[in-house]
Amino acid sequence: MIDGCIRDSATIADMAIGVKALNVSPVKSMKRGEGRKNVQIHFGGKTINPGDYLYADADGIVLAGEALPFS
Repeated sequence: MIDGCIRDSATIADMAIGVKALNVSPVKSMKRGEGRKNVQIHFGGKTINPGDYLYADADGIVLAGEALPFS
């Protein structure tokens, strides 16, 4: 999940991963090295913790505290 905008959405849409973002933007961002890893975030009214599982496709997102079995 991207708590912001993305570029190159057509390329990202062809990837074998689900990507959800707030919007798209044609403007390149400035890289400031301020990203963080393994922190709790709040997105879309939900709290997402390090180690949670996110499953995404064109229809939406499922958030789970453990891996879900798929058949």
